[in-house]
Amino acid sequence: MLKSSWFVAAALFCTAACQTAPPSSDHEKLQSELDELLSWFPGVYDNQAQVTEQRRSAVSMELRHRHTNHTFYPVEISGIPGRLLYAQQFQNHDPADLYRQRIYAFEPDSEEDAIRLTIYTPNSPGELVDLHLSPEKQAALSAGDFFLKPGCEVYWKRGDTQFDGYLKPKSCSYYSSRFETQVYLEETLTLRQDALLLNDRAVDENGNLVFGVDDKGPTINGKQTERSKLDRELQALTRQLQGDYFSAANDGAREGRPIYQRIRNITPPDGHRHAMYSEMRHDGPEGEIYRQLIYLFDETPDRTTNTMQALRVADPEAAEKLVSDPSALAEGNVETRSPIAEGCFTVWSKTRDGFSGWIDPERCVITGRSGDQRRIEAMTSISDDAIGQLERGFTLEGEIVFGSASDDLFIWPRVGPGAQ
Repeated sequence: MLKSSWFVAAALFCTAACQTAPPSSDHEKLQSELDELLSWFPGVYDNQAQVTEQRRSAVSMELRHRHTNHTFYPVEISGIPGRLLYAQQFQNHDPADLYRQRIYAFEPDSEEDAIRLTIYTPNSPGELVDLHLSPEKQAALSAGDFFLKPGCEVYWKRGDTQFDGYLKPKSCSYYSSRFETQVYLEETLTLRQDALLLNDRAVDENGNLVFGVDDKGPTINGKQTERSKLDRELQALTRQLQGDYFSAANDGAREGRPIYQRIRNITPPDGHRHAMYSEMRHDGPEGEIYRQLIYLFDETPDRTTNTMQALRVADPEAAEKLVSDPSALAEGNVETRSPIAEGCFTVWSKTRDGFSGWIDPERCVITGRSGDQRRIEAMTSISDDAIGQLERGFTLEGEIVFGSASDDLFIWPRVGPGAQ
């Protein structure tokens, strides 16, 4: 009887223990935290508000953060374990300046009592642009299209109101030929439901700072509201439009001289997320400038199309510096003048290879130097290889005054940044 009572008591004790701390409880907790983390993480983040506030507050240049934009969305790729997000990050208000493209794979890690983020780096980053928008691209990829850097896993732990991420000390390193030393990355991250905070720095083997400025504080990337189809197309347009183009001698150029055109993404003024600078030069990249424009875009949430207005510049020499100093407009060192006419804006549409733009002559009416009025029509096409352009003028009655009567665009091959 005594033996039987002991056996029952032991069995009850085991049952109670198993109910309060089953072997799978840690895994279930981490799985629940992973579900929550991935309900927060996807979206688009940027630190434009932080950058704008530092500019307004006249923070010294060496203590300012550069602009960064981060896109994270779920993808599916054969052979990569875990739950996956595609990471696409650009900087300096330039969607063409992609500095990081990765696959983030999330899995519970019971040993670390954290969510492990394994980072897969693509062998051919250019093929992954906007991967989250293309199931066909995802289906064509496999684990063999990526490589790993062991030790560079990021671990996430649930806090009271956030997830905190970290690298293990001295685990993620590489040899820097620039600094001629082994560099150890130290990164701390905070994910809130409204923001992603990043603090990156690197030290040498003795702990001396190699890069990263400690007194800047973290980059504060606010989570954007859900972007519309037009928002995504505008970002793709400004990425693809940037570049250098060189016309043939008679392809729309004045006096039979070739034209060299530069188009650059620049730091936008307050109230905008995108701005571009365009200049055209006779004969070549160092030739005489004959046209300079600032492109601003309608970015209102309820717009029905993507439109672009071209503003003239007040000081041509100051505007030239935008090529080497994209922040000059936002910093107030370049002034703009009104457009030639308010109705002369370009309407952009997505095409199979890129985008097409049109200025409607019914609304674009300008007054010439002699006081006569003309309707202006302009057509533009942009692809990875070239820009096509056609500009012509009509009398108010519709008689052509200049330009080609044909709708065939003059094609300027891409020769500079982004050339294939």
